[in-house]
Amino acid sequence: MRLAIFSDIHSNMDALEAVIADAAQFRIDRYICLGDIVGYGPNPNLCVRRIISLPNLECVVGNHDEIARHEGPVYNMNKEAARAIQWTRRRLSEESRAFLRSLGPVLKKEHMIFAHGAPWAPMEWKYVMNTDQARRAFSRTQEKILFIGHSHVPQMISRGKLRIRFESPEERSLMYAGGSDRIIVNCGSVGQPRDGNPTASYVIYDTERKTVLFRRVPYDIGRAAEKIIAAGLPEFLAARLFEGV
Repeated sequence: MRLAIFSDIHSNMDALEAVIADAAQFRIDRYICLGDIVGYGPNPNLCVRRIISLPNLECVVGNHDEIARHEGPVYNMNKEAARAIQWTRRRLSEESRAFLRSLGPVLKKEHMIFAHGAPWAPMEWKYVMNTDQARRAFSRTQEKILFIGHSHVPQMISRGKLRIRFESPEERSLMYAGGSDRIIVNCGSVGQPRDGNPTASYVIYDTERKTVLFRRVPYDIGRAAEKIIAAGLPEFLAARLFEGV
């Protein structure tokens, strides 16, 4: 079975459509979204509807989804993100809001666990980006493979007998998930990558071959940026798409 696993779309419809088109060539059996469908970008309702339309979809909630689906003050966000959330709240359809409210924090399947951020505390939105955080993630979960997003940086973290190893998927496009090691796979971001590469990022996991394939997909960044500016969202959110930061 092939799983297409993606995260952090952030209302970027152009990037989302590019990823879905790319995944089609791999005969995907199931789509798994790790949250942050909305926030930052100009197409929240289009993105929600497109994700709902995917066959055999499962999805968890992200921190931007969580804030957007409720009313009240916006805490722990920079001013651009907070402004985008307020903009998104005013435009979410009832269908979109109901879907976001239906999402839970974690999915578990056989040897796998899926969450937006650190899976041992999914609603605290912790990152897994260094050795201490990775060690905590391994020690507080039992599953062999942990799939996450949140940082917008694609990464593979493995735990062997002697040490925890970090690898950039830019070094190898195909990673093996077999053997005795446990791994953490960060699928990066569809709509707002932050690893210096502006192309959309997602992964494909083959449960039979035990392989993780990192994919980078180009899309029309100029058009996506123009939509952000036309919507009246902060221009910074458009400019950063070109740099992947």
